[in-house]
Amino acid sequence: MKEMYLQSDLPEAEKHEQCYRECRDLADVHMAHGNYELAKQRITDALKSAHELSKLKTKKKEEERYKNLLKDLVEMDVDIQIVQVHFERSGQCDLQNSGI
Repeated sequence: MKEMYLQSDLPEAEKHEQCYRECRDLADVHMAHGNYELAKQRITDALKSAHELSKLKTKKKEEERYKNLLKDLVEMDVDIQIVQVHFERSGQCDLQNSGI
């Protein structure tokens, strides 16, 4: 799991993974007892957590893409100060902590 999310997002990812599992299990219990509305609610909650996990995974992929782009620009001797200002203003990537 750790490699799927940013280090800073791990606590949130763990929370959503646990919520997903618990809601899915509760939905199964409710289904077994004929409580279909409660089962639907738990499935909806599980889907919300799955959606949040997907967003966190995408966030890591995007940040890695930006870091790789900056590394490529540095290797090509491009002045990346302008690029950094753009990324910082757009809020797309935390370049201060990017290791570049």
